[in-house]
Amino acid sequence: MIMARLASSTFMRRITSLCLPLALVVGLGLTTTACPRAEAATLVGESVGYAAERGFFKEALAYGEKALARGTLTKGGEYAGSEAGLYGGTLKTSSCDIRRLISFLKDPANHKKAAAWAKVLGQDPGGIENFLLHEVTSVLLGNDTLVRNHGYDQGNAQATPYDSVLEAGTAVLVDIHGVPAVKCNCGNPLTLAKTAVDANIDINFKGKKWAFEKKRMTKVKKSGKPRKTLVLANVEAPGGAIERPVGANGAAKDQSTRFPGALTVPDLVGQREDEARARLKELGLKAVSKPAPGSGQEQGTVTATRPSANSTVRPGSTVTLEVVGSASTTPTGAAGSSNPGTPPSDTFSPPTSGPPLCSTPPGTTCAHETSPGARTPAPHRTSPKTPVPDPGSGAATGPAGLESS
Repeated sequence: MIMARLASSTFMRRITSLCLPLALVVGLGLTTTACPRAEAATLVGESVGYAAERGFFKEALAYGEKALARGTLTKGGEYAGSEAGLYGGTLKTSSCDIRRLISFLKDPANHKKAAAWAKVLGQDPGGIENFLLHEVTSVLLGNDTLVRNHGYDQGNAQATPYDSVLEAGTAVLVDIHGVPAVKCNCGNPLTLAKTAVDANIDINFKGKKWAFEKKRMTKVKKSGKPRKTLVLANVEAPGGAIERPVGANGAAKDQSTRFPGALTVPDLVGQREDEARARLKELGLKAVSKPAPGSGQEQGTVTATRPSANSTVRPGSTVTLEVVGSASTTPTGAAGSSNPGTPPSDTFSPPTSGPPLCSTPPGTTCAHETSPGARTPAPHRTSPKTPVPDPGSGAATGPAGLESS
């Protein structure tokens, strides 16, 4: 009898631990046990150029932001702000008009907004100008990015926090640890999101809905030490990189560089498709094929590659093989690839048309705000070619003790 009871007790514990629907008949009663369902966190999904009525800044600080067709990183997750290629940029071009934000926050008429803005970022209101000149850098988000956003409550003169996902391509200012600090098109302060990057989430899209993929969403944490420079993906040169010094005038000092561990595309023209794919896999690259005209060459011969031979690409990038007589195929994944069937694209698409827009917490009504004299975004530029000058004397220099990347 005792052994039977012990066996029964053990059986029940095992069944309960499986957390599956269970119906137990006890006498004439019926008891049902089921797993509790984890509630999804609802985040605001803000497309490139989205605006509403509760932004800190009433005029866009950035024009012609580029929306990335795919992320600059091959997969999502949590990254340190020092990660090479976490953000994108255009050589010698700033995405944000930092001087306009400084002027706005220093205006006595906006002192309440300036105080609320500074409080979110842990800054003294009197030190806003120094912070914006020397401790933030203009970049484009490389992937859809999870942040803690802050609208402005006019009635209570304070910031209203909410977690949101900013679409890849959104222009932001990042601090000396590489963490998003300001959303450029409305001046909203940004901090680390409360929501975990792997949490169960629902997206309440604002502006234009985009093809959001949770597995590609990133969340940025502080780098181990403050940075002197950031390595950005060059949006105008697929596979290329930019080393940008920290500070408002950083874009003016951009230097072309290579990503750590960057690879060179081999010359595969004239090889058989299977040989070319094997070679790319050995290098840690992915391959996808597309048909090419025959022009008298043997079926299955590679006639060209994109990117072309001797181009510099990041590990895990995709190389398109143009093959005689080949039908378009899905990629062959590189060794260790986490997602071999869906490669990231190295190209960027133009932004959504419309006026520069901003962001708002859930439950508020979107109001398009067009400032007097606002410019129409150029289709293929992140901002005017003129780099952001330093309002102070000489070039901006970062705080002492910054770590070189």
